[in-house]
Amino acid sequence: MRVMPSLRIVALSATLACLVQAGYAASLFEAYRMARENDRQWRLAQARHLESREFVPQARSQLLPAVAVSGSQLTQAQRLTTAGVSRPEQQYPTSTRALTLRQPLLIARQLDGLRQAQARELQGDMNLREEEQQLAL
Repeated sequence: MRVMPSLRIVALSATLACLVQAGYAASLFEAYRMARENDRQWRLAQARHLESREFVPQARSQLLPAVAVSGSQLTQAQRLTTAGVSRPEQQYPTSTRALTLRQPLLIARQLDGLRQAQARELQGDMNLREEEQQLAL
């Protein structure tokens, strides 16, 4: 029976210990990544963040002019009969086309809405960062 282990066994043990440590570090990172992907609170925070980012484009759209295009075409046919005498059918074609441009002149309310939307977007960013820190804890 040998009392002192051979140099090969010590080297093999050291190599295995290093591999176990590397595997543990990778699995710890993998566990954090999986926890982040599957955490309900984190996904909810991300959805709320995306929601808060939609307010600014909507508020900005209220400052832009609105353009509408419409058109219609109609043909009406009419046949008159007077005292038993029938006249030939007459057709009356009509068509309309319209282009409407609407621009609000008093935009103070829309500007307030834009500022509020920008504040909500900033608040959404801060909430997401807070939730990310909570996940790390």
